[in-house]
Amino acid sequence: MHKVIIYKGIKTPTQSGNSKAKFWYLKFDEDSIYEEDFMTGWKGNVNPIKKIKIKFSTLERAIEYAQNKNYKYQILNESNKKIKVKSYADNFKFNRNKSDID
Repeated sequence: MHKVIIYKGIKTPTQSGNSKAKFWYLKFDEDSIYEEDFMTGWKGNVNPIKKIKIKFSTLERAIEYAQNKNYKYQILNESNKKIKVKSYADNFKFNRNKSDID
């Protein structure tokens, strides 16, 4: 049985659009894919399943797909990062605190 991770896409830093941020993705957990060779102890695999990433329009559809395939799934919640509002001129302050650099 494969383990999968379901997560919401994020906005790419090089583009101004939010098209990738509205979809949910399902990818296979890499730990569940590798198999250990009994002679050498090396972990390896010839299965290309780790490269597969499936796109869904909603979280419910991604969960339904994982349940239909009998995959163990883990949902990663969205992280809503708060943006600290600051001025560009603050970068050039003479007496700035260490907390201003963050």
